[in-house]
Amino acid sequence: MIRFARNLQKRKNKKKGKKKMKKMLSVILCVLMLSGMCACGGSNSNQASQTPVSPGNSTSEIEEITFSLGDVSGTGTFLEQNAQFFSQKVSELSDGKMKVEIFSDGLLGTEDALMTNIQTGALEMANFSSTFTNLVKSAGIFDFPYLVTDRDQLALLEEAGIIDVIRTEAESLNIKIVGMNENGFRQITTNTPVVEPSDLKGVVIRTPSNSLRVKTFEAFGATPISISFSELYQSLSQHICDAQENPLATIVSSQFYDYQSCLCISNHVYTPGWICMNLDLYNSLSDAQRAVIDEAGALTSAHVLEAGAKADEENLQVCKDKGMQVTYADVEEFRNVVLPLWDKFADSVGGIDFVNAAKAALGY
Repeated sequence: MIRFARNLQKRKNKKKGKKKMKKMLSVILCVLMLSGMCACGGSNSNQASQTPVSPGNSTSEIEEITFSLGDVSGTGTFLEQNAQFFSQKVSELSDGKMKVEIFSDGLLGTEDALMTNIQTGALEMANFSSTFTNLVKSAGIFDFPYLVTDRDQLALLEEAGIIDVIRTEAESLNIKIVGMNENGFRQITTNTPVVEPSDLKGVVIRTPSNSLRVKTFEAFGATPISISFSELYQSLSQHICDAQENPLATIVSSQFYDYQSCLCISNHVYTPGWICMNLDLYNSLSDAQRAVIDEAGALTSAHVLEAGAKADEENLQVCKDKGMQVTYADVEEFRNVVLPLWDKFADSVGGIDFVNAAKAALGY
């Protein structure tokens, strides 16, 4: 991080005269999943790490460099594990010449601070999740309830150019999205079974202080309240709220099953993550270095989707083993209730045309 300003001009000077790579690997996450190029931590990923980053080019062209990646995620969380996977791939693809040092647990500041610093170049890389929408407004399309209810739909959004809109907006802010991460699908825990919207009528549910999320659960007939996450477990134990919504990994790690007997697989919001780099820094790298970053990002993006699905299965089984009654939401019925909110909040993510393009891509 501290080295960036000093080394930027040096890298630009060294870049001149470099042999251009024959092929840049810029493979998007969803295309990777559709084509089956990569598997989660499996033999395909290992094979890629032992292959030169581009045909006819060896890692001898790659100069040594180390990047600092800021992350507010806790050590061992799914988001942090995927950042570590990215770091590992960068090292493997460059034969150890390129390194990404990860500073998790907010060691380099809050997520807002990371956003500011990655724009200015005070920070080289960062791992973002839901609050990325505070900066890149178009990324807020993922906050739309029941827009994405299956990971396979991400490929359709990619093909329709929806993800490219987010990338372009990020680059206008001097941020390069180099790979995808995820915090997964949000699910509902209660003490009464939930299958349809009417089952939430009168239920006091803790939600983030996100206006769209609040309006979503109000539309279902619930009563959303704002409680800090650090106080949520205690609030459930004291019956201050009847329900909450979070990804399965959070439900398990926070042991919400201690005070919630029912789990509804609602998939009402999919929360992606974004592995980012300062754009000026990315552009200053040699072709060989950028190829490593691009391929590591593509491998990570594919890994995230498969690892996320596997983690969901494992965490769901934990909830069942802890005695939770599991139900599955009537997705179409829930979506029909909140569809008017998509139009109402369209301006917050770039306008109605952008929202309609996403709807068309997913067949809504």
